[in-house]
Amino acid sequence: MAQLIVEVGAEPGRTHDLHGTVVIGRREGCGIVVLDSAASAHHAELREVEGGHEVRDLKTSNGTRVNDKLLGRPHRLRSGDRIQVGRTVFVFIAEQGAVDAVKKLFAQEHAPRRRSPEGTGPPPPTRFEGGAGHLLVVGGALLAAYLAWKLLAG
Repeated sequence: MAQLIVEVGAEPGRTHDLHGTVVIGRREGCGIVVLDSAASAHHAELREVEGGHEVRDLKTSNGTRVNDKLLGRPHRLRSGDRIQVGRTVFVFIAEQGAVDAVKKLFAQEHAPRRRSPEGTGPPPPTRFEGGAGHLLVVGGALLAAYLAWKLLAG
C-alpha cells in the first residue's frame, strides 16, 4: 500500500495510507487535511493509476510542487518523491512495508558475522540475488528509515 509521510508541516512523521483517489487540502472532508494557511481548500489530488499513483494540482493559486518543480500537468509518482502543498511537504512511499524492510536490512547488517577457520581469511561476501525491483524496495525503505530518524532526532 502506498503512503504519504509528512516531512515538513504541522504533523511531521504522520503517515497517510493511500486508497483510490485522495484530495489534499485545508477543508474538512478532504482525504488528507493539512493545517496550513498556504494550502488551498482543495489543493491537490492523488489517484491510483495502472501500476502506481499520480498527483495533480487542482488549479490552486500557489500550485503544487513535486521535487521542487511546479506541476503543470498530472505527474506519475515514484517512491521518494516530495510533494509540496502550501508549506507542507509529504514524501511518497510506494512500497508496502518499507520500514519493515529497513529493520530487516539493519538486523542483517548488524548480525554476528560467520568466522572462517583460522588462517583462511574473511568469510566470503554475501551474494545479492535480487533484481532491480529489490533495489527499488530497499532504496525506498532506506529513505523511509532516514526520514523517520530525521523526524525523531529533531
